[in-house]
Amino acid sequence: MPRLRWTYRWFAMAMLVVGTSACVDEEIVYRDAPPFTNPPQAAANFLGYHDETVDKTTCGNCHVTQQAKWEQTGHSGAWETLQATGRSQATCEPCHSISAKGNAVTATNVGYTSTHDSRYQDVQCESCHGPGLDHVTAPARGQMLPSVHVDTGATITDGCAECHSGSAHPFANE
Repeated sequence: MPRLRWTYRWFAMAMLVVGTSACVDEEIVYRDAPPFTNPPQAAANFLGYHDETVDKTTCGNCHVTQQAKWEQTGHSGAWETLQATGRSQATCEPCHSISAKGNAVTATNVGYTSTHDSRYQDVQCESCHGPGLDHVTAPARGQMLPSVHVDTGATITDGCAECHSGSAHPFANE
């Protein structure tokens, strides 16, 4: 009988390990605060920064690895870079913030362009993957748009090329 109890214990421990490792393969960093702040209605479900003082995206609360990679890109400082040029204009802001540019949103006045809220500054996760409110309220794999990769068959107005064409880092033209 004692041997049978140990078998059950080992089985239970194995199921616990498998069950907890199957959920997410990343560390969740914010457990003492709400995972997101409700966005203003005009933002059209875009969440933006969770903590803009340290450039922590709402998505980065759970997706720590992607947050760390993004922090090393020019996208994470896009707003500051624009301001440092001394030539910042309203027409530049949609490419340097979360807006309808670069994602599948059909409305044109969303995110920063509709709210002028600093939590939408910089080219964050939602700039390419779309609004994150539905995902954070009921997380499921495959809910967000996949990563955007340069597609040589895409038209000049698709995805990355909405910002990266003409004189603005014209890799889409190249």
